[in-house]
Amino acid sequence: MVMRASTELGHTPFLLVPRKGWLTKKAVESGIEVHILPALPDVIRVRRAWEQFLPLPLTVAWICALIRHLRADVVYSNTPRAAYHAGIAARIMGSRTITHVHDVLNTPYRHVRRAHLLYRSSDLTLVPSQAVAQHLSRTIDGGPQPIQVLYNGRSSEEYLTPSVDLRAQIGASGDAFVVGNVSVMNEMKGQDHTIRAFAKLHRKHPNCRLVIVGGSQGMPEQNAWEAKLHELVRTLNLTHVVHFLGWREDVVALMRSFDLFVHSPVQTEALPTLCVHAIAVGCPSIGYDIGGVGEVILHGECGELASAGDVDALAAIMERMASNPELRRTYAANGLRHFSERFTYAGLVTSVKQAFAKISGDI
Repeated sequence: MVMRASTELGHTPFLLVPRKGWLTKKAVESGIEVHILPALPDVIRVRRAWEQFLPLPLTVAWICALIRHLRADVVYSNTPRAAYHAGIAARIMGSRTITHVHDVLNTPYRHVRRAHLLYRSSDLTLVPSQAVAQHLSRTIDGGPQPIQVLYNGRSSEEYLTPSVDLRAQIGASGDAFVVGNVSVMNEMKGQDHTIRAFAKLHRKHPNCRLVIVGGSQGMPEQNAWEAKLHELVRTLNLTHVVHFLGWREDVVALMRSFDLFVHSPVQTEALPTLCVHAIAVGCPSIGYDIGGVGEVILHGECGELASAGDVDALAAIMERMASNPELRRTYAANGLRHFSERFTYAGLVTSVKQAFAKISGDI
């Protein structure tokens, strides 16, 4: 998104990655020049700090040469770990630097030497939410400065897909109240909390269904978690009203068919994209007030939030939403407005422009 926005702002982006993949394919399709540096540690596959720093002399020298060749004015690192290499090279070559922090957990800013290295090699740090900014402020020396929030803007074209006949797929009546939960199969996503809250709702509203969308992606621990969720549903005698749809490519279309979207993570998230999808399609949303969730689901305006881990409070919100269609319509309309004000692609382009202006001294 940042590369695309840079192009629209009249800049010429170049992509540097350790290997080819889906990102390089998209870059080539967009006319963006791609450079491959195999020595650059893959931030997904290489997790230990010493492995990140081992090839530093080689990578810094190579990136310095690339900066000279491309005459790059700004070096943008999509993660702090990438900034170890690109940020140092940019400093040597006199280029301005931006570091983007996407994750609220496992950030290197809690380690003195790594944090100070990043502070010295970044002119600006971008974060996807106020939650991440607040998290970084509690790390070494108050975190990196300056920080700018760059909300992940979405194109309106993403949400033009038609709805699907979800009720027919799950064998529910037309007047059934359908609750949806969409997430990867991971214990931290708290699908079990949604199921337990739904069980309480079902006792008072028998004509309701819960749809759980998401797959395990082949990971053993995710497979085990999915099996636990199925067992929980059986234990609660809900197999006839809880539907596991697995991995789906038509998530946005499915969300149009939900009467209510629930997001109940038990670990802090930076900014849940699925919550953005939900308000963008006009689906009233509820969840746990943790991390960046409350920046998407504005409590009392676009939906309602419970304290993280409070299943009873989450169930009470579910029941209130099920009993009040007018409230759901109000939250849905407010959610659409909130999306248009904060999470559009046009807004992202404006924020990227502001970021470039800040590091160039124009602001």
